[in-house]
Amino acid sequence: MDFEKMDAALAAAEEYTKTDEFKHVVKTMLMTKLEIERFMPANADDPRYVIVSGHLLIEKLFEEFVRSNLKRPEMIDGKEISYRQLVAFAQAMQAEDVVMPWMYKAMKILALLRDLYAHNLTPGDGEKQINKFIALVNQNRTCEKVAIEGEYEELASAIVNLCLLLSGLLKRS
Repeated sequence: MDFEKMDAALAAAEEYTKTDEFKHVVKTMLMTKLEIERFMPANADDPRYVIVSGHLLIEKLFEEFVRSNLKRPEMIDGKEISYRQLVAFAQAMQAEDVVMPWMYKAMKILALLRDLYAHNLTPGDGEKQINKFIALVNQNRTCEKVAIEGEYEELASAIVNLCLLLSGLLKRS
């Protein structure tokens, strides 16, 4: 993956940041970038790996996002809350201007893809759902595409964009 543009933008933002809130956003995005580099494949030729790894990254970030918006996040510690329940809960508690409705839809499609590829040797409409996910994210893209090589580069790039968007929405603890 080529993160040079992102590195330069984050470094510049960090250098010229005046507010603590923005500093937190930059720091969170840097940590997210490191996780993406660690868990997303440099070569996106295996859709199963891209989807499962990407979903795990999104799930982790989304849980952090929900926790950062709760007054008493410790109350959900140790509770078995499914990803889909967490998404529905977050939709219920958030104003639409905080998280864009398309993002919830994209996360639900990614969860469907994860289920399709994790539980089926030949995921029937997997390609159709992948294209639906990519189109939705690309229509609402918030940053430049990260250069990833391989047959599923568009999918990996869309997941990375969603990760970066979520990391930018995390509130300072």
